[in-house]
Amino acid sequence: MTALVSVIVPVGPSHGRLLPQALRSLRAQTVPDWNAIIVNDSGRKLQADGYTMLNTGGKKGSGYARNMGIAAATTPWVTFLDADDIMMPNGIEAMARCAAEFSCGGYIYGDAWTVTGDGGIEYFAARNFE
Repeated sequence: MTALVSVIVPVGPSHGRLLPQALRSLRAQTVPDWNAIIVNDSGRKLQADGYTMLNTGGKKGSGYARNMGIAAATTPWVTFLDADDIMMPNGIEAMARCAAEFSCGGYIYGDAWTVTGDGGIEYFAARNFE
C-alpha cells in the first residue's frame, strides 16, 4: 500500500529517549497509509529500525529538521510529530479525512493537548492555515 501521509518526526538533543513512545503512537494508528521520516538532530546515534532515518549532523534546530523531512517526503500530505509527543490513534485518519474533504494539499495538522508543569492538561486548538 502506498502511503498518503508522511509523518516527520524531528528528534532534538534531549528527546532521543522519548522517540520509542512517539513511534508506538504511530503504530497504533487506525489507518496504515502513513510512513515516518525520523530526522535525528540530537547529535547522537538513534535506533529506529524500519523507519526512514535522516541525520542533520546535530543541533541544527527543529525547523531545519522539519524542512529536511519535508524534502524527503514523497506523499501527498505531510504532518509533524515531535519525539516528545504522541498522536491519538485516530489522528492521521481524522486529519486525512478532513484534508480530502476540503481539498487541502501539502500539510495536515490538528489540535493538541499538552501536560503543564503542574500536571494539568491544556488544550490548544489549531488555527486555520492561510
